[in-house]
Amino acid sequence: MNLRGSGAPYAIVDAADGRRIGSIDGVRVFHECHPGAIYLHGGRQWEVTELRVGERTAVARRVEVEHYTAALAEKETEILELFGTRHEGGLQAWLARLLVRERVVGYERKRIFSQEVVEQLPLELPAVEYEPHGFFWSAPQMLE
Repeated sequence: MNLRGSGAPYAIVDAADGRRIGSIDGVRVFHECHPGAIYLHGGRQWEVTELRVGERTAVARRVEVEHYTAALAEKETEILELFGTRHEGGLQAWLARLLVRERVVGYERKRIFSQEVVEQLPLELPAVEYEPHGFFWSAPQMLE
């Protein structure tokens, strides 16, 4: 079991010499290692210059900048299988196997200290699908 995430890993390599500086799972890669992303590793900033999906590799160069990046994504969740339902004190809860489809559609550059958005940039990346287990609940209308 991978404690950091799921999906086949991607290597993160230094653009200058090709050495491996880290790795990231296939579910998080598009959020954190898309082209233009500022990736933090070992207390240092790296700008991702290229994402080679077929090779499962992100290429990054060492930088020192006053901003960070935040991915903008669209997500859909579908219930595939209900494992159980429980009613307790007016609440209803479910446990299920889900299908999550997520696509990173862009990112924002934000100033580190003020969190002010400097710019918003589009991305065209493939969607990622994964099947987690989920817990969700509903409350009576009087509590909403």
